Amino acid sequence: MSHKTAVETIVRYLIQTKDKGIILNPTKFLEIDLFVDSGSWQVKDKTIPDSVKCINSFVIMLSDHVPIFWLSSKLQTE
Repeated sequence: MSHKTAVETIVRYLIQTKDKGIILNPTKFLEIDLFVDSGSWQVKDKTIPDSVKCINSFVIMLSDHVPIFWLSSKLQTE
């Protein structure tokens, strides 16, 4: 039953947004850029070096203004 509800929700969304989309104006040069950001996070005690883990995020852009893929901040496991 939950799958049926999920599919119905997706179909309703697609019907309501069928006039939405991304318009790309092709140019002579097609550029892809990757922007990365990272930081650190204290998981446990600040005095224990192993307790610091990295947080990273990135976005891939097409022609400087169209986001293709992005990953929000994520705490690395190692």
